[in-house]
Amino acid sequence: MKSTCWGGVVKNYLLRNEREYYDEFQQQYAETLCYIHIYQILDNIKDKELKALGTVESTYSQYDGVMITIRELREMGLDFDEIDRFVKIDGKPALALLQKNCVRIF
Repeated sequence: MKSTCWGGVVKNYLLRNEREYYDEFQQQYAETLCYIHIYQILDNIKDKELKALGTVESTYSQYDGVMITIRELREMGLDFDEIDRFVKIDGKPALALLQKNCVRIF
């Protein structure tokens, strides 16, 4: 699982409007949620780790919402520039947690 793929897959989907990027993201999203839920039920998990997992899960959920929004706006006939105004996400907090190795599930 590559944490750097989040924004890249979303942006590629926005730019190219190819279903494969949507499908790839959905697969990654499902896998990430599975890993997060497995990690959360470990006996020795720390509060710091739970909080970090919550941040990662929340951020990924926002990206999922953006992917759905892009799909719906494309179906309405909006172009790249119009859609780009609606799909801003700050994924930096989640990426920072992963880079600090607070969460080691990916």
